[in-house]
Amino acid sequence: MNAIKKNVKSEEDYILVSVIGVGYNGCKTVNSLYGKSIHTSFAICDAYLESLNESPVEKKVLLRQDNNIIPPQDISKMLHHSSLMNIILVNIDNNISMQAACQLAKASKELSRLTLAIVSMPSLVEYDPKKIRMQRRYEELKSHVDCIFVAESTENSTSVEEYLANLDNTLVEYAYSLIEMGTIPNLICLDINNIKFILQNSGDAVLGIGSGIRVSKAINEAINNLRHTGHAISNAKRMIVFLIYKKWEQGELKKNISDLNAFFNQYDDSVEITWGMIVDENMRENVKIEIIGCCF
Repeated sequence: MNAIKKNVKSEEDYILVSVIGVGYNGCKTVNSLYGKSIHTSFAICDAYLESLNESPVEKKVLLRQDNNIIPPQDISKMLHHSSLMNIILVNIDNNISMQAACQLAKASKELSRLTLAIVSMPSLVEYDPKKIRMQRRYEELKSHVDCIFVAESTENSTSVEEYLANLDNTLVEYAYSLIEMGTIPNLICLDINNIKFILQNSGDAVLGIGSGIRVSKAINEAINNLRHTGHAISNAKRMIVFLIYKKWEQGELKKNISDLNAFFNQYDDSVEITWGMIVDENMRENVKIEIIGCCF
């Protein structure tokens, strides 16, 4: 990380991640993330001026409803010139938003940036013909990015409103996890170049998040939260494991490192695994773990 910063002239130039919210849900997610992350540039675009005017984000673009949804100069405005990783957030059920997301993704890839998409897909409340259209849009966006995550609610909702709120929360959680991995300085064993190595040209990806008093419990919870994705983490050919923990006593350290090794030892050398960890004394639980699997 220090090597990346060596030739930087100002903090504005030291941007590692660009996050672009597209459409109402994407803008809403960026609004929730804005100002909470270091070395991150935020931008939003929407077809509705009201959505842009209500946002505290400075970089805003009004989408056009013609063949040139985002003018080239506005794409340059949203993709920060020094970012190494670009994250696009979009709800998959809006056609204009998806066209804009594809346009941004293609421009990002042309700049040789690691390009990730996180999409929300409200499949439980959509009728079958619309689900088919959403799947087509998903496949089109996937063809323009390095990897794509689907943020689906893992909570048991009791109403449509609760389901959609949980979906929004999951979108924020996924985006924040990826931003953290790419921007927090002094992570042990993990930086943005490791992330690029794992996620570049990897296609479908999943992210499981778990917490607990020990690493083993957090891992089990993270894996359980992936059951709805249709992908078993055991089938992933590449993985990132990110561990956030409170300082451990000597006995706890040995037990938790043993738990981590037991998880890694399930996989042979054909599986590429990179991992990192950081101490956070403000955590409620002792351990939080985030597992990304891709290349299924």
